[in-house]
Amino acid sequence: MEIKEKFIKKYWEQIVRDQVIDDWEAKGYQVVTKKKIGDEVADVYAEKGGRKVLIEIVTAAKDKNLYARLQKEAKQNGAEMMLVMANYQQEKAYVDIDNFDMILLDYIQKGNIPDSIDALGHHCQIEHIREVRFSEVNVLAEYIWVTGKCICDVQICLDSEEDCKIKMPFPAEFDCNLGYEPNLQICEMEEFKVDTAGYYK
Repeated sequence: MEIKEKFIKKYWEQIVRDQVIDDWEAKGYQVVTKKKIGDEVADVYAEKGGRKVLIEIVTAAKDKNLYARLQKEAKQNGAEMMLVMANYQQEKAYVDIDNFDMILLDYIQKGNIPDSIDALGHHCQIEHIREVRFSEVNVLAEYIWVTGKCICDVQICLDSEEDCKIKMPFPAEFDCNLGYEPNLQICEMEEFKVDTAGYYK
């Protein structure tokens, strides 16, 4: 029997939570769930030898201000805070141009971050590009024209002090030209659109 994807999605957050618990228990930590810390409740709490760790499972449905409040309570109680992503995405990746993910990331990190990413919080940045899917690849004499889709892993700072950070994946579409010299690189970006709608749901 093959498990249907809709059931995997339905219980994905619990699967991630169970994995987190198992990982920390394997390290010798005492682990409890739904731990009350001040006025907030953390998904998972782990403690060993005086070290206390709050672990929150991040989903698009949760109030983004919760993470900042938990970070504040963690500081006041001498605990660390960690965030674990639990957004389920069923993707099968393939790449037709070697290292295109790094070429695209290099272009973005040279001051070409989209406005939609900047609007998510303080000092947001795209840390990784993955799961590239090309729609069109047209090899011409002076450049290669490519269009397609990818996933962007974005680090979002929820406060100006950068104490509370989360990482979230967002789908993106690209339409660009790759120049040949001196190495393969983006010479013109017609469009790079990151869909951040999931962050606000």
